[in-house]
Amino acid sequence: MSRFLLLLLGASLISPSGAVVLAPPAPLCRVTATIRPAWRFSSVQQLTVTLTPDCPPDGIARIRLGQYGGPGSRATGPTETLTASRPTIIWPAQPWYRTVLWVSQSGKTYTVPLREVRAYAPEDQ
Repeated sequence: MSRFLLLLLGASLISPSGAVVLAPPAPLCRVTATIRPAWRFSSVQQLTVTLTPDCPPDGIARIRLGQYGGPGSRATGPTETLTASRPTIIWPAQPWYRTVLWVSQSGKTYTVPLREVRAYAPEDQ
């Protein structure tokens, strides 16, 4: 039975011309990253990554949590995917050790600048 289902799946991927039909990749979106204190007088902060408003409904962004390691950063966490149904992710982090890495289509990572939000300053409310 499982061979039959595998055959049906394979046949559904082939067009009448015999070429394999692949869906185009989803458009990549940019992200913004902010860091703010988790609570007063704490060294742990909230690292929030959000899709930018200009992201199309079918767009995605792949991001990773990175760790500073001299020049450049190295990824330490799994790749997370942000979509229209999951536009934000929040990580607890210490900003002097952590950064956000945006993953390109080729798999190369780029550092996302962190914007500090002073959670208890009136102008940041």
